Amino acid sequence: MLEFNIGGRPTRAQYQYTLQDANLDELNQWSSKIFDKLKTIPELRDVATDQQTGGATLTLTIDRDRAARFGI
Repeated sequence: MLEFNIGGRPTRAQYQYTLQDANLDELNQWSSKIFDKLKTIPELRDVATDQQTGGATLTLTIDRDRAARFGI
């Protein structure tokens, strides 16, 4: 069995790809389009996604001047 992984996450699927984008809206738009297209290719079976669009997010802003005063 040949396994081909793009990305670093373990999976039970034989093939895997990972999309990344700094713009979340753009990522959601394109991942949906690619997923829908892959499902139409007859040579691919059981196309699935593990995308979690409802997950929690965190934005961290660091004040570098203040952090430097604390030696961080």
